[in-house]
Amino acid sequence: MLDIDGEQQLRKALRSMRAKRYLVQKMAPAGTEVIVGARKDNEFGHVVLFGLGGIFVELLKDTAMRVVPLTAKEAESMVLEIRASGLLKGFRGRGALM
Repeated sequence: MLDIDGEQQLRKALRSMRAKRYLVQKMAPAGTEVIVGARKDNEFGHVVLFGLGGIFVELLKDTAMRVVPLTAKEAESMVLEIRASGLLKGFRGRGALM
C-alpha cells in the first residue's frame, strides 16, 4: 500500500489486507525507478538483471542480464545496454542518475 497518510489510514490498510505481519517505511520521493534482480538459472548458473523499474519493466521489457560474477565495467555496460539508458544519463533537463 502506498501514500498512507497517518495512523488511521495505516490501520485501515492493514485491515483491508488482513495483515498479521507488515513493514512500514517512509516512501521514497518520486524519481526514476530501476530494477535489479538475481536468480539461479538452470543453464547459466547465477545471473543478475537490470532495467527500468516500476511499470516500465513490464511495459518495455527493456532489461539486460549477465552471468555473475561480473566486474564494475560489466555492470556499467548493462546499464548502458538498455534502450532507456538515455533517461539514466540525463534527458531533457533531467539530471543524470549515473
